Amino acid sequence: MPMRRPVFRIQSLNAQNEEAFFSLARELFPRARIHLLDSDRVWLAYSGGEAAGFVHLRALPHSFYLQGIGVRPVWRRHGIGRRLLARAMAQAAQTGSPGGLILKVRAGNSEALAFYRSCGFMVERVSLSSWRLRWRSPN
Repeated sequence: MPMRRPVFRIQSLNAQNEEAFFSLARELFPRARIHLLDSDRVWLAYSGGEAAGFVHLRALPHSFYLQGIGVRPVWRRHGIGRRLLARAMAQAAQTGSPGGLILKVRAGNSEALAFYRSCGFMVERVSLSSWRLRWRSPN
């Protein structure tokens, strides 16, 4: 019998789940300094009552910047990151952002680069320390 994918839901950041977001972000990125601006958009993925992952977008004048995306190791390779990224891409498309969605990947992180490229991102710039990628809505 084939394994079933876990059921999870995506929820926008609100006062009730803000601490879950910060806790998860600190767990996944312990050296990062996470702060939110009023214009930021954050979504959390839940399986049962557990926060399994998040995506954090920052609105820029003509685009959105992917501040961070993370999934707990136990939940990786279940489609959660792809669904969270699709939610971020939908936000950029819905707002008609001409610059789309941009992000940076640390040089050498070929797994992340392959993931973003499989989701439609194009490499825009390469430096010694990072790759810059962009996705634009086809509409």
